[in-house]
Amino acid sequence: GDVYKRQEYGKPLLAKMRLLLLAVLVWTASAKMSGCEPPISCIDLPANQLSFECRLAGPAEGTPVLMLHGFPEWSAMFMPLMRSLAGDGYLSLACNLRGYSPGARPPSEASYNYNLLASDVWAIADSANFSRHFHLIGHDHGGMLGWAVASSVMAPGRILSYTSLSIPHPVAFSDGLFGDHADLPQQIASQYFSMFTMKNSASINGEYLYHALGASAWPTSDSFANASEYQRALFWYNGVMDAGMLARPPLFSADDLLHKYKSPSTAALRRMYPGCDACKAQPEGNAAAHPVPNTSVPSLFVCGAQDPAIMCNRPYALRTREYVSSEYTYVKVECAHDVLTESDSCPAAEVAKVTAAILDHLQQAPTP
Repeated sequence: GDVYKRQEYGKPLLAKMRLLLLAVLVWTASAKMSGCEPPISCIDLPANQLSFECRLAGPAEGTPVLMLHGFPEWSAMFMPLMRSLAGDGYLSLACNLRGYSPGARPPSEASYNYNLLASDVWAIADSANFSRHFHLIGHDHGGMLGWAVASSVMAPGRILSYTSLSIPHPVAFSDGLFGDHADLPQQIASQYFSMFTMKNSASINGEYLYHALGASAWPTSDSFANASEYQRALFWYNGVMDAGMLARPPLFSADDLLHKYKSPSTAALRRMYPGCDACKAQPEGNAAAHPVPNTSVPSLFVCGAQDPAIMCNRPYALRTREYVSSEYTYVKVECAHDVLTESDSCPAAEVAKVTAAILDHLQQAPTP
């Protein structure tokens, strides 16, 4: 009884401490970020000796939810979800992560090893005073990173639940990329891995990747001013491979992509981007050197059935359930890769399904 009382009496104090901290952080708000209108505030958050531009929404006493964006995305992608969760009493935090926030763009490839990116997640949670328990949500690369964080030894004591948007568990994903259970359509779709990890990939070929994927007609803090800045985001691909958390698919030639696999657009890109040095040294691909462990926190995997990049409704991806030792939920929606933004490739009704599934997942997770 005394333990329970101490925990209950401690909750108002924790909320007050969090409110005070957040008040200080909001005072140091970034004036460049968009969408900084109630219920969303924009803050600069120091963590891991870096400075992260973040968006925050919801009551200070609410259960914390930390959100990790993907590539080449920004924390702004979570704003509709943050507004929705704020209405249900959750305190959401989404930051422009390493390589994206201007104060968190170290220049070296080695600075984007996934182990360092995972340490950012814990440091951001600590800096925001999410020091006890929080929910975690990730999309795309943020989803891959989220699996790594949610599968770490620290996760059971701090992470209440995990939601991966579009990305299967890394071991399931790796099985689809290399080995006896490899999925050929996914291997073809993932040929860009070997292109993005080439040296100076953002700058070569007339800065094609930067202008095609990273440039913005209306520069804000949620944009890259040049190819050099955009290279930091591309380093996430090097980082997951350097950490050995994901298998590398075979390197298919332009001729095979065009004639054997009937993928002319990928073949054209292969002509421009022959592949990283490690890819060419081992063109058959390789297994993950340090596979991500099983996840022991309640997990939700949301799949866009029309996703052309991550074919998350194919058998290899559905094996994600084998790598979650806690409660597991799989939700398929008729969307492409982005399952949170209303668009021609993700109708409003499907986005609503995703939002409802996330809220239900948070509510069903065991409370500490």
